[in-house]
Amino acid sequence: MNNNNIINNNDIFRSFIYTLRVDSGINVNLTQFSNIRHLKLEWPSNQELQQLCSNVLPYLEKLNLVYIDIFPTNNGSMCLPSLRILKIRFINLSIYQTVLSLCPNLYYFQLSIFTSEEFLSSIQIHDKLKQLVI
Repeated sequence: MNNNNIINNNDIFRSFIYTLRVDSGINVNLTQFSNIRHLKLEWPSNQELQQLCSNVLPYLEKLNLVYIDIFPTNNGSMCLPSLRILKIRFINLSIYQTVLSLCPNLYYFQLSIFTSEEFLSSIQIHDKLKQLVI
């Protein structure tokens, strides 16, 4: 059999993956999974967080992040316009504010915070956000 006729099975299956869960300690190149609709990252690396943008994940609608120190801004560009549902555990006020500015169509935002009266008094309004769960 000629090597030119061999189909790379990994390439075939990647295009059919719509939900991806990545455990902590595993670095994944998200550019290989451009059709992802639902993504869960546990303790994501900075490299994985930098890939959270519309040119890498144009169809991402639901994102679940377990503990992050920063939320990528990608030089201030709109990061995830297709994102509708976001769940983040353990964030601070600056991450909350960044998320609202970079996810214009977000309508459900569930987050866990370290107890802070400053955070609760600084909750911003977001036009499309229908449900905020703290």
